[in-house]
Amino acid sequence: MTNYFSDHYFNHSLRREISELYASIAIKNFALSMIAIFEPVYIYLIFQSLQAVVLYYAAVYTLYFFMVPLGGKAASRFGFEHAMLYSLPLLILYYLTLWAVPLYHSLIFLAVILLVVFKIFYWPAYHANFAHYGNPRYRATEISTSRVIRSLVWIIGPIIGGVILKFFGFSILFLVVAILVLGSAIPLFTTREKFEPAHFSYWRPFERLIKSYGTYKRRFFLAFIGHGADFIEIVFWPIFIYLVVKSYLGLGLITSIVTLVGILVTLVMGKLVDRSTKRGRKKILTISALIYSPLWLLRAFAQTGFQVLAINIFSKTSQKGIDIPMTTFFYSKGKKRGFLKYVVFREMSLSFGRMLIAWILLIVLVYTTSWFWIFGLAALWSLWYLFL
Repeated sequence: MTNYFSDHYFNHSLRREISELYASIAIKNFALSMIAIFEPVYIYLIFQSLQAVVLYYAAVYTLYFFMVPLGGKAASRFGFEHAMLYSLPLLILYYLTLWAVPLYHSLIFLAVILLVVFKIFYWPAYHANFAHYGNPRYRATEISTSRVIRSLVWIIGPIIGGVILKFFGFSILFLVVAILVLGSAIPLFTTREKFEPAHFSYWRPFERLIKSYGTYKRRFFLAFIGHGADFIEIVFWPIFIYLVVKSYLGLGLITSIVTLVGILVTLVMGKLVDRSTKRGRKKILTISALIYSPLWLLRAFAQTGFQVLAINIFSKTSQKGIDIPMTTFFYSKGKKRGFLKYVVFREMSLSFGRMLIAWILLIVLVYTTSWFWIFGLAALWSLWYLFL
């Protein structure tokens, strides 16, 4: 199976930096796959309030939006792989802090800061590293391969996380995750990173959001705002599933099954996008977005684990039709304007979308906690993708 995959799907040589990145992705995402789906539920059960959960993540994305350029500065000064390395202790401290929040609720403020600083160091450097060392000819294939690696660990990670929670609780789960996150640093330094420090402006990224020029067009900014729908996917959807199935193990099992189905879609979509023209990629994205949007409304009516699973599978399939073309576009544009500059442009646009939808949700929740209106907002927000 491995030889078939290498020879027939991924049939071009990988640069050393990309191979290292794939290995690091696999280890780190295995750690995160055991905890990420349960994190919003954990915060919800501590504070017993949807508003508290939204406020927590709204604070994270608001701070991240204004501090993303600092991530560009860090990557420019220390190097892509070094910046990623420096982020990992912060992630470990973040999860250890979350573990202590039930004992001292005020630690939730420290958790926000640690998560934001982790994001600042990790995500701009991660995307710039991937874009810089990737093969432009096989851009979508490499992107989909990184997604498949992530998906493979997400098949077993949520189940393992659910089992640990069922028998041992969050304390042991946080400890296991922290150890694995530390291990994800090892592949990044099997060989020495060649890097020359460079200057990166803090204010210029904000100008690129406001002024439309070159590849920093207004419609690209608006399309990236569409990722605000991911906020509801990340925060509200796990809570909804947990309230339906009423168990961590059930939540983990549904996540794993959906991920398994998503792997085939991701592999096929990567090849399809690589072989498509620019217009063809746009068509794939448009059709997928128009399918993905109304599926959000159906989620509100799911009342059993099977219904949640079925809707989730269809949603994940259409989501891949958005994700692969958009990410391919993003890396391709980055090559023209400077990888790190465009990465920061994209990260700021994405976090602006998530920040905006979070604050809107806080207003919505004052008047209603109906899942129909919450998911309805995600359905409308998904249409931002059509601006690409």
